[in-house]
Amino acid sequence: MKKYNLSEIMKRAWELKKQFEVPFKEALKRSWEIAKEAVKKAEKKVSEIRIENLSIKDWFLNKNFTQNERYAIKMAEENNEITAVKQTEKALLLKANSEYGMLTFWAPKSVCIY
Repeated sequence: MKKYNLSEIMKRAWELKKQFEVPFKEALKRSWEIAKEAVKKAEKKVSEIRIENLSIKDWFLNKNFTQNERYAIKMAEENNEITAVKQTEKALLLKANSEYGMLTFWAPKSVCIY
């Protein structure tokens, strides 16, 4: 997945060059700065997302967690207390909050049922 749209960066650079009558080198540099700022803003906007009725496949829990941790995660599932803190293309950073404690862990999207 591409972070930057190179075509848009070049178009913006030409627009900046024409509008402010600066050398193309400076316009291109500023255009890249704008694109990088936009990516940073988009990444910061990721906040905790509560996913209703999220559950995690049992085989994943059995393989990666102790019995107590599995129980805490299952209790959080039942009370809808699992939130996605961060998201990538293939995985979710989940926070399970139950009366037995809070666990934060990465889980592939393929094991999340929602």
